[in-house]
Amino acid sequence: MASRTALIGNVYSQLGRVSEGGGKLRAMDRSRDRVAIVTGASRGIGWEIARLLVADGAFVVAAARDEKRLHALVDKVGAERCVPVVA
Repeated sequence: MASRTALIGNVYSQLGRVSEGGGKLRAMDRSRDRVAIVTGASRGIGWEIARLLVADGAFVVAAARDEKRLHALVDKVGAERCVPVVA
């Protein structure tokens, strides 16, 4: 099974948001100051996509059923760019 990082890199690659540079995948600034809604953000791929989008400069509305884990995500990435919504 592929590692989580490789899987997320593949997802970003499919979205056309990653470029190869020096043997490492690096996100481009295409998300800067845009709003993204991520469902299933309390774990797995949803968590990683939300984290990467915030790192890329997007404002993220993170939706999931697990309130405790959503708040853990917000604590990790920062409340300035991530708003939790319990669905």
